[in-house]
Amino acid sequence: MACSEDRYYMSVDGGGSKLSIILFDEQLNLVGRAMSGAINPLFVSDQLILRHFEDGIEGCLRNSNVTRIEKLYIAMPGPADLFASILGKKVVLSEHQRMSEGMISLLSGIFAHRGVVALAGTGNGIFNVNGRDSTHMGGWGGLFDDEGSGYSIGRAALSAAVKSFEKRGTDTILPDLITEEWHLSNFRQVVHHVYKSDNYRGLVASLTNLVVDAAQSDAVSEHILLQAGQDMAQQVVSLFRRDGIPADVPIMVAGSVWKDNPVMFRSFYQKVTADLPDSHIYFPWYEPVIGGVVASQYEKHQQLSNAQLTHVMHAFPDYRYKVGRSTLLLEQTGFQQAHIGIS
Repeated sequence: MACSEDRYYMSVDGGGSKLSIILFDEQLNLVGRAMSGAINPLFVSDQLILRHFEDGIEGCLRNSNVTRIEKLYIAMPGPADLFASILGKKVVLSEHQRMSEGMISLLSGIFAHRGVVALAGTGNGIFNVNGRDSTHMGGWGGLFDDEGSGYSIGRAALSAAVKSFEKRGTDTILPDLITEEWHLSNFRQVVHHVYKSDNYRGLVASLTNLVVDAAQSDAVSEHILLQAGQDMAQQVVSLFRRDGIPADVPIMVAGSVWKDNPVMFRSFYQKVTADLPDSHIYFPWYEPVIGGVVASQYEKHQQLSNAQLTHVMHAFPDYRYKVGRSTLLLEQTGFQQAHIGIS
């Protein structure tokens, strides 16, 4: 239960699939948390975004007595000011800071203000982060871009499944797996299931985990993930060259698509290190929403001591990024330039 003398902060990360919110105090105690739905206005209606904001804020504040929030840290492709306005009607909100998706991911992942982030969630984006300054590549949406994203993987899986089902492409187990995953009576129902969805991008992207599991025995699924890794790597290499980024700037993957996905990460790693041989590639330590926590600590201390870093690293165990089977790659010869978390 919150104490009225404590100071409270909120961190928010939103995207094409979900909205994640945490409320924490100065001692880095988790006071409240909530998850809600997609908030990208390019693909979700204003009414649905509003509902997801309200549900998330209410859920996060529900079991606390917090009446004042010192600062809101927020990263999303949606209307951050609207979120702050809704929150400000429920508590006194002293300040809010909008953060780029790259910055909040980099802070939560390797506790750094400088780096390149290869973000692959429902959509994608490659971010060159240098403090408050940021440039990016990709993120144009799934109709004509977003190669390497969850949506592109799911779309490729559906395309391969259709071709296999109609006997005009390579045989794959994907039609049966998709039918089972979506609880359909037959594969032809995918048309209605996808096109009648309120959030077709999120639905299609949700097939990523299915493709990852299928890749262990299905050559078509493996090829889809190999191509996704190549696509993400090509964008990273292009960003380094376009922006003249120094070779020692760390590269960090981020987003749900990289989780437990050794086929895609291997493909990505091998191309990046071949083209940028001095690079080091990191998996995140935390989920992006913890980036607001790390930002609050840097604002308070400027530089973090080893003891303070250790405190932050162990404060939110439920939000550790789940590397999964990709961890095994880091133990193999040839992956010495891959790491988990800060170094």
